[in-house]
Amino acid sequence: QVVRIDDRPGLRVEDPDDGAVYAAKICVAADYDGCRSERDEQKLANVLRKAGALFAAPFHSGRVARFDGMPGDEQEFVCFVSDWIDGLSLETLCTQQPETITGEFIVRAANQVFRAVHFLSHHGLKHDDLHWGNVIVRPPVPGLALTLAEANEYSLCLVDTGSLKDSQQPTGKSHDDH
Repeated sequence: QVVRIDDRPGLRVEDPDDGAVYAAKICVAADYDGCRSERDEQKLANVLRKAGALFAAPFHSGRVARFDGMPGDEQEFVCFVSDWIDGLSLETLCTQQPETITGEFIVRAANQVFRAVHFLSHHGLKHDDLHWGNVIVRPPVPGLALTLAEANEYSLCLVDTGSLKDSQQPTGKSHDDH
């Protein structure tokens, strides 16, 4: 089962055998036919895992065939699979629920994003597609909070990490991680 949710990158997919939910990012295979492969992305994902829950690192990648509803005429794609991160993108939260954005929220969110960018930089990497839609605000997990303060805590998770680049590599986009 494949479902697209709001402005979030990738697809929400469900394993029909056990009902587990994952995120799948589908990329044009031609982007990986040359000096970089999807296997290289897996090596970079291993670096992200050192940061714990700050990134949704892909744990599987491979080639997939075209399926119904896909745009274009390519017949093969590269697919990255990672955990589905519950929550809203920072973009959705700011535009649809602006009343939730407090001074404390801004400081905590900026601190967490800075930590992520610093971590990547420390490892010679950059996200290369860091924007509001790729920062997910995760609510607390029901049942884990022991205090009222914990019940209101959130964390951020950077998603869409399948296009990490060397920090010195120029970006073709209008913005970079900073």
